[in-house]
Amino acid sequence: MGCQLQIKVTPLCTEKAWELFQVKLGRCMELPPDFKEIAKSMAGKCAGLPLAIAIVARSMKGVDDIFELRDALDDLEQYSIGEDDNVFRILEYSYNRLRDQRSKDCFLYCSLYPEEWKIDRHELITLFISKD
Repeated sequence: MGCQLQIKVTPLCTEKAWELFQVKLGRCMELPPDFKEIAKSMAGKCAGLPLAIAIVARSMKGVDDIFELRDALDDLEQYSIGEDDNVFRILEYSYNRLRDQRSKDCFLYCSLYPEEWKIDRHELITLFISKD
């Protein structure tokens, strides 16, 4: 793919994975104990993969209902992370967490572009946001 330098990224340790999860979750105050326990489990299910941690944490942003959080953990447990398909399984989880079809269509549309391609936001707005 034209790479000049390849860098091997190793999985994060449990502590660093949790720190990244909290940063991507974006909470400015301490999580309640029951939320924290579930969130730590979610971070652990990501097998230390930074992209997976970021995706899962961002999908939980703004979730205040403990039942919704537990459901999300249950869903995540179905997407076991293996060596060959780890990123794709988390992307599938992320896709399935999207709440409406328009967001899912936009997600799939953006996935068609090559890596590092700059997607024109006006094009996205025209295709997905401004249409009813």
